[in-house]
Amino acid sequence: MHPTRLVRLAREGARYSRQFLQRFSPERRYATLVAFLLETSANFTDEAIELHDRLIGQYHNQTRHAHAEQFQQSGRAINEKVRLYASIGAALISAREASVDPYQAIEALMPWTTFVNSVAEAEQLARPSRFDPLALLATAYPRVRRYAPTLLDSFSFRGWPRANR
Repeated sequence: MHPTRLVRLAREGARYSRQFLQRFSPERRYATLVAFLLETSANFTDEAIELHDRLIGQYHNQTRHAHAEQFQQSGRAINEKVRLYASIGAALISAREASVDPYQAIEALMPWTTFVNSVAEAEQLARPSRFDPLALLATAYPRVRRYAPTLLDSFSFRGWPRANR
């Protein structure tokens, strides 16, 4: 059957009441109902996939915003640590050039315990080497896990005929 004809029959099936469809011959009635059901099934499939896409997009946006917010909240502390380690680096460079003990150069800037504490603070501020908001997307997994099995079970997946050889 031509796709245009199928769409037209589906529209008729959606528009007509059950009583009106009973006026048709059985062949026309069944053809109209089958076309309507095929079109409705395709529409439901499209809507389910689009809803899933919107949810994943929403989760992605939420994690991007959370990532930016975390970075913004720790921005001042990160900047302080960068300045501190820049001054420590400069002290170490000048200590090497002057052939002075590097530990004394650090202790000239701050007490050793303060330096040790700043290293621990820097480790807490450090982000993973892949500084990527997608790493936070795993937090959305429990929400996706609630509906994804039902969504996937609702469809039957088949390979393309050439792939089945």
